[in-house]
Amino acid sequence: MKDLISQLKTLRDLAIRPHFYVEEDHWYSCWAHPDCLNDNSDGQCNCGADKHNEKVDRIFDNIMSNLKEIR
Repeated sequence: MKDLISQLKTLRDLAIRPHFYVEEDHWYSCWAHPDCLNDNSDGQCNCGADKHNEKVDRIFDNIMSNLKEIR
């Protein structure tokens, strides 16, 4: 079971999406990225990574909860 949990954690880490980042021109990076230089930025994610990662975490937490019930 420990191996399965370890593999699920690895899968979760692989599914997490970083904030969009444009190395050549930080202006176009996601507003939540620490290197974003857009003056109009409010610091909130505008690339979809936060919403995507929330779904990944919710699915992962659900799987882990179900595994605890099985044990």
